[in-house]
Amino acid sequence: MVPLVKFAIFLKRKEGLSVEAFNKQYAPSSSSHSNFSWSESHAALFKRIPIAQKNLVKYVQYHINAEASAIIGTVMPIVSFDGAAIFYARSQEELLAVFRHPEYLSVVVPDEESFIDRPASQVMVGYEEVKLESVQV
Repeated sequence: MVPLVKFAIFLKRKEGLSVEAFNKQYAPSSSSHSNFSWSESHAALFKRIPIAQKNLVKYVQYHINAEASAIIGTVMPIVSFDGAAIFYARSQEELLAVFRHPEYLSVVVPDEESFIDRPASQVMVGYEEVKLESVQV
């Protein structure tokens, strides 16, 4: 089986936006999107784009657990990002087609700019090599 291309965007929230607001909902004074939710409304907006439905195999959001980070932070340094969006595609070309598509650029990017500090966010592209996978969850 050919490994999937994995594209991870490590996100920084927009300055002045609390962690709670970033993960759950904007404070009304921060945005006109008082019912915004990165987990729900932004994800729904992104998933509606036909090119994303066609080209992506999987889309995952990674939300930071502050309590667990504080504990693990005593053993290892914790990255200074506020979350991650992870996308899987069959090829780099299919992946790039999503993020270069006019609908993504005109609909999704403006929404992202209202809660993400895009210049401070970083990306990583590669593939996974699973070394251990438990069948029990």
